[in-house]
Amino acid sequence: MMQRLIYFLFAVNFCFPQDKVSYLQYFRTEKDFIAGTAMPKMERFSSDHMAVSYNEKELPVYKNWISGSGDTVKSELLSFDQDGALMGKSRIDSRGKITNVFRYGETEPWSLEFRTYYFSETEILSFMGQESEFSLDKSGKIKEILFKTVNGIYYGSISFRYNHHGLLTQELWVSILDNRVVRRFELRHNLLKQSCKIWEYGKNGEQVSHVALEMIPEEGLYNRMPPQRGDILQELFVTMEKLRLNRITFSGPEFIPIMEWDRLVLKSGEKIKVDYISSSKHGFLLRFIDGSDILTIPRRQVESLTTRWGEILYPKGD
Repeated sequence: MMQRLIYFLFAVNFCFPQDKVSYLQYFRTEKDFIAGTAMPKMERFSSDHMAVSYNEKELPVYKNWISGSGDTVKSELLSFDQDGALMGKSRIDSRGKITNVFRYGETEPWSLEFRTYYFSETEILSFMGQESEFSLDKSGKIKEILFKTVNGIYYGSISFRYNHHGLLTQELWVSILDNRVVRRFELRHNLLKQSCKIWEYGKNGEQVSHVALEMIPEEGLYNRMPPQRGDILQELFVTMEKLRLNRITFSGPEFIPIMEWDRLVLKSGEKIKVDYISSSKHGFLLRFIDGSDILTIPRRQVESLTTRWGEILYPKGD
């Protein structure tokens, strides 16, 4: 069983790439950028355009989409290996916040862990050039990782749920190929006892492991020096690798009483203790505490759904 301490602090601020910028070029569109057809510098003041910064190796390290009024619409920060191959990139919104991080190659740790767990050793599959996309929420925490082959086929995802303290409460692995939950981790934090209990469930929903852990103080989050500011993508990748290997918890600032189970209230008025897994436009995926089967309850039958931490999932939102 993989030893897991499941929480991370994933907060990053935008900063300019560490690569020295040698020159800047302007393009009307993304197609012009790919074709290498630059636009005259003076034309950029009257139309939407792209400003692309290149390093000393003539590789684009910073792409900036700018409106005709001069406002930044979005940006991309790119990182390359020693051979000039694209290693990763991050997307940045108009406020300078990173919204998505992309990592390429079959050795990307999260995708490698997913494939090693899900696919049989007898299956002959190639994931060369595969893409891992990390989506971040407004607070900078990872909310989902999507795995895609070089042919554009999505084959897996890992999603993360947090409580109102920002503590991780669920890690859900899904095979997109057959739309099936293949692995799940559930966490229950006790802030009074400074502890966290973790349950792991396998491909068929069976419990695989259960462990109780003591939380560590926030200053103990790093078991080595934190990444230094400068190369923002390298800093992101180091942080993501820490998350994958350590899954670290930290103590929250306050205590709010929790229930043992999530609570489902049906339109009929019946109240049921459940284990909430995920939701879709069709309904809620739940496990009843007196059985091992995972069932989908249609939204039209649900009056309310509340997590064991008091968060209202429905009707206010999923």
